[in-house]
Amino acid sequence: MDDILVRIKILMDVLDKKIELLTTIYNITENQETILKLEDFPDKNSFLNESMGEKQKLIDEVIIADDVFQSMYDQIKDHLKADTQQYKDFIINMQIRIKDIMDFDIRIRVKEERNRALMTTTLPNPKFNIMRASKKHVLDQYTKNSKKR
Repeated sequence: MDDILVRIKILMDVLDKKIELLTTIYNITENQETILKLEDFPDKNSFLNESMGEKQKLIDEVIIADDVFQSMYDQIKDHLKADTQQYKDFIINMQIRIKDIMDFDIRIRVKEERNRALMTTTLPNPKFNIMRASKKHVLDQYTKNSKKR
């Protein structure tokens, strides 16, 4: 019982960390939008490259958090399903956090699409560094990890 409670606490902490990471990613994406809308911001490309690199590091952390969550959840899911009444409050709290995470994911994706459109209109010749992973690769990895649950 105590072992299960410890693992549930870890799951909750991982979800909280993921919410924190996604909040930071969203804020960076909002900052990018603000900069893209400014007409006289010096060296937009440099700022955008730097912020994209920062977001990539955070995305990598989100993927690690997903893996940790999945591994830990796989270890206790049978106990949770066997005694749903005993763990009801924990399950509800996890569901709320996961819903918040999904909402953040959607908000980030919408904001990213807006920023992409802004880039094409405000930066006719953007010079961005090639990221360690392509957008498609990162989204595929993130989607794959989200579907594991």
